[in-house]
Amino acid sequence: PLASARHGRGSRGLRHILDHMRPIGEIAVARRGCLSSRRSHRPRASCACPSRPGCVEPRFWRPRTGHTEAALPRTGMRAGMFAEMARRRVAPFVALCLAAATATSADLALAEASAGSYALVADAGSTGTRVYLFHPPAGGKVDIQDMGKGPALSSFQAAPENAHQAVAPQLEKAKGLIPEGVRGAVPVSVFATAGMRLVSPSAQDAIYQGLTKGLLAAAGGFAFDAARLQARTISGREEGIFALVAANYLAKNLHTSLTAATGSFMGVLDLGGSSTQIAVPPTLASGESLSAKLGEEHTFVRSFLNLGMERMRQRTFQRFVDRASATARSRRAAPNPCSFYGYSEAEEAWRGTGEASACEAAVVAVLEDERRTCASDAAKTAASECLSASPVAVPAGGKGEPRFFLISGYMYVTDFAGWLLKQPGVLPEGFQGQERPFERPTIQELREAAEVLCAEPWASLNALASDPARKHKFTGAKKVPHRCFELNYIVALLSVGYGLPAEERLFHIVDDIDGGEIEWTLGAFLHGLNSAVARQEL
Repeated sequence: PLASARHGRGSRGLRHILDHMRPIGEIAVARRGCLSSRRSHRPRASCACPSRPGCVEPRFWRPRTGHTEAALPRTGMRAGMFAEMARRRVAPFVALCLAAATATSADLALAEASAGSYALVADAGSTGTRVYLFHPPAGGKVDIQDMGKGPALSSFQAAPENAHQAVAPQLEKAKGLIPEGVRGAVPVSVFATAGMRLVSPSAQDAIYQGLTKGLLAAAGGFAFDAARLQARTISGREEGIFALVAANYLAKNLHTSLTAATGSFMGVLDLGGSSTQIAVPPTLASGESLSAKLGEEHTFVRSFLNLGMERMRQRTFQRFVDRASATARSRRAAPNPCSFYGYSEAEEAWRGTGEASACEAAVVAVLEDERRTCASDAAKTAASECLSASPVAVPAGGKGEPRFFLISGYMYVTDFAGWLLKQPGVLPEGFQGQERPFERPTIQELREAAEVLCAEPWASLNALASDPARKHKFTGAKKVPHRCFELNYIVALLSVGYGLPAEERLFHIVDDIDGGEIEWTLGAFLHGLNSAVARQEL
């Protein structure tokens, strides 16, 4: 009924219930203006009980004359019987309906979710578009199902009319998992990140138009809620906020309503191929709402479009070539300390030497160049897109407790280093019994691991990483050659880019939390449930 009332559908909706109650009387509430008019049951978000914020209580019944109960003339038994009947038989039910009618859209969304709603959210990244189906069971944990991956939206620049192909197969799969009775009310959100931020605005518009038109024109019609189909590029700040929400929800620091379950919150560091984000949560007491503190003044979030691992690798490797002698370049032998000794690529002018300290120094130099160049760009400085010269704030917590979840690229790279260090003969026996040696590392420990990793000759490392029985589960053949650079980049970014102390154990590097993968799409879903406006300012 709440869902029907919200969308104006269904004979059993809240509007229908209230219409049937009009012959008895109309509702007066504690605060004037809670309903937008006598003929409308649309709630206003500002309604609240004077004594209990966030709720509206019925105050009196009143007949259509407009008099309050206190002012009713005592005209005999009939009037008294009517008032008594209203109080005893109907008022409790009306109180429930009134609370629903005067709830904000966020409250209605949560009630709808607890009744078994679904939502589809697509992560349109730089390498592909993955769709997730979310379903919050009543009183339980949000259920998340991966519907599969399609092409990157940015790959449709030459044929934007085909952009719907990035998500259509996944949506068709989801269709079979959602009950037919609620399918038409399911919202579909396609949110693009760094890959589309690098595409021109006009090309983005063409791709989004092609995507929505293609989905709505599909044979058999669009199975979901066409009015709530949206496709857009989200900001780096939104992406960081969504990751922060998702991680702390999975860690049981947040309820589904985004109220604090504990007084302890973790920051999130995310590292991708094109961009990287850092999110530092506000200070919250248990029971306090996070939604009210997601603005700039409370929650520190920065997204750096040019500081993803792949973009930084290309810039750093080009630096080695530019600084090499003409002879070294002509012989394709420019020394590259960020690549393994003995490794080279046919079309590149460098050759790997595997020296971690020299690699870190080179990465630091590129970061400092980026900081200076960005600071000279007034637009980027005003948009807070530059690395600060000051250390980032560290979330509150006890001594020795981790303060940040490190996810995505941080996890893949450090887990690879831990995998190598556990191999027989690589390090003393101290690492042999640890399943994940770098689950909670210091920056200095990662720096020491980089020394060992980068010193491994390419021939022996490649043989190990290519062995089906021993290869690293998160690293494909094309990524193995990059791991020396990537680990040094993580060290430089954390220590120099963010100014975090090298000896403190601030990080918890995770693949999942309590069995749930940390996907920012989960945060987008939860934020949507709790936002009175779907695109509230973050």
